[in-house]
Amino acid sequence: MFFNTFTKDLVQWTEKVLTKRRRKRKLKEEKQKHIIREWIEAVIWALVIVILLQQFLFELYVIPTGSMIPTIREGTRALVFKTPFGPELLPGKLKYKYFRKPYRGEVIVFENPDPHLKPMGPIKKIIHKVVFLLTLTQVDIDADKNGRPKVRLLLKRVIGVSGDRIRMRQGNVQLLLKGENRWKTEDDIKKRCHLVYPVRRIMAFNPADENPLTSIPEYSDIFARNPHKQNNTVSFRKNHIGWYIPENRFFPMGDNRDLSKDARVYGPVLQYNLVGKAVFSFWPYNKIGPIR
Repeated sequence: MFFNTFTKDLVQWTEKVLTKRRRKRKLKEEKQKHIIREWIEAVIWALVIVILLQQFLFELYVIPTGSMIPTIREGTRALVFKTPFGPELLPGKLKYKYFRKPYRGEVIVFENPDPHLKPMGPIKKIIHKVVFLLTLTQVDIDADKNGRPKVRLLLKRVIGVSGDRIRMRQGNVQLLLKGENRWKTEDDIKKRCHLVYPVRRIMAFNPADENPLTSIPEYSDIFARNPHKQNNTVSFRKNHIGWYIPENRFFPMGDNRDLSKDARVYGPVLQYNLVGKAVFSFWPYNKIGPIR
């Protein structure tokens, strides 16, 4: 009788201990799972916040060339404010209507109009932006076969806006503003609009480079004799009456005029292709400050 009672109590006690241990082990496992789940959720939320910031507020950008010297040097890291010109609702898709047009003299970032540049898919674009931001521009997964980052965005200064006409004379910019009938030099426009930015010229002016139809005597009547040829017509218009900048377009140029591939090559740029305004340089450390 005593033995049976003792055995029964021992079994109950053993079951109680084992049950308690199992419960503790289960609670520990659940706690570990909870911690892992919390970390996963935290990472996911961090990625969502990064993507939202990149899409709607700001983007990091590395200046790929020296086209803006001396204002901004090649390799400078800049912060680009996106909101004023309409952020993309989805990467590469559904751009939101812009809040304002670019101002004359602003340093802006826009999509490279090179037709040979293959577009990046939305998934790759999201991954690229996240990696680029989290590594503070040190890792760029969008590279060519030689490992060099593809130049998908360009940074230039807005020289002409909608309604302007712009042309080059002796290597310098002239503008015919909307509603006016006299051409003004870029310096005149800078004074009128209270703009202060440098223009770098390093090459001697060669008239033949600017206006091949009228600078070389034997070709002075090429356009008159062959107006039907598109190349002649385009060259004549560019050099005599300038580029007209239609509505919702702007004319960007580099401050380093002789080493800048800009709207003089690909023409006025659609405002839809604007990414944002370059506002701040954060690297190199000795160049930290606002971009003007």
